[in-house]
Order: sequence, then structure tokens, then C-alpha cells
Amino acid sequence: LAALLSISWSHKSAAHPHVWVEGTAVLNFDPEKRIQTITVRYVLDEFTTAVIVEGLDHDGNGVYDRKELKATAAENAEALSEFNYFLEVTGPAGGIPVADVVNYDYAYEDDRMVLTLQLKLATSIDAGSKKFSVRLYDPSFYVLVELAPEPLLVNGIEADFCRVTINGPAEASEGISLSDAVLEGFDPMANIGRDYADEISLSCGAG
Repeated sequence: LAALLSISWSHKSAAHPHVWVEGTAVLNFDPEKRIQTITVRYVLDEFTTAVIVEGLDHDGNGVYDRKELKATAAENAEALSEFNYFLEVTGPAGGIPVADVVNYDYAYEDDRMVLTLQLKLATSIDAGSKKFSVRLYDPSFYVLVELAPEPLLVNGIEADFCRVTINGPAEASEGISLSDAVLEGFDPMANIGRDYADEISLSCGAG
């Protein structure tokens, strides 16, 4: 998000979100039915889109060409790396971080900017008969990621290979007050976004 996202994707924790995006994740299966990459798609809100569009036409020709869009996507991908690209993947053995960005792009669709990132996982997932989960969220809660109507898609395999269950966000703990938290020296909002994130649980294969 060029000018805005160079700032807002590199923010501190927020008490409430300032940017809204609609998120989708696509699981990319290889011929061995393993997931090595996940493509995330973030549709930006109208205000953020307007800010980006205003500063995007660097050569002044009034057209958002591929070079301009790609350069902006590269900037945003770099900024989002600090936050694992708003993607949390949990496999049978625990959390799986993103190892690298395979591809990135921006598109202008239906008056909205859409950021697409193809992300390589540090460990591939053998999806057969194993359960795993995906969450899309900004840990600092500056950006609120709302799930798209179809928040999780599959590529390279039959659409019904995975069964999807969406679990609502966990309620925030009330076990400690904000003042006590400050006195104890920790930031209670360091990962506040996770408290508001839906969990997309998957069970793939025949089991």
C-alpha cells in the first residue's frame, strides 16, 4: 500500500483497526498432495485504495501499468514480512512460518486494490488425513482482516478434497487488568489481532 502501507504495514500495536481488508487463502497442492505454497489475496477498503491510487501513477500518464503495480506490491510484501504476511498456519507439529515470497502482485478490480502474495512455507504439509488450520490477521490489530465469503480455496486438487470448518475468534482473557499488565512490563496488545481472528480448520483426504 505504497505511501500508506509503507507506514501502516510497519505500525505499532493499535487499540482498534485503521485499515480493513477482505482476506482469502488458496492452498496450492503439488502432485504428491502436499501444500508447499499458500496464496493470500487481500482486497483493500475504499479509503486505503484511494490513498494508494493517488500516489501510484508515478509517470503521470493516468494509467496504472504493470510495472507500477508490481513495484508497489514489492514494497508491501517487504513491509508485511515482519508480520508473516498476516498468515498463520498450524500443522500437526505446530506453527509453520513463511520461508519466502514466491510471487507478488497488485490488481485494480471493481474500484478496489487487491494485493496477492504467493508464499512458500518453511515446511510442506502432507495434507492426507491430517488436520491443520489457517488464520489471517494482523498481530497488532492495525489492519482488520475479514474473511471473504469463500475464505479458503484449493488449487491442484479436487474442490471437495478438504473439509473446511470456520471457528469464531476466542474471547479475550479477563484474567489481568490493563494497569497490572503495564506494571508487569508486557504489552497486552502485542498479538491482539489473533483474539479477533477466525480459525479456518481443515481436514483433508479420506480420513
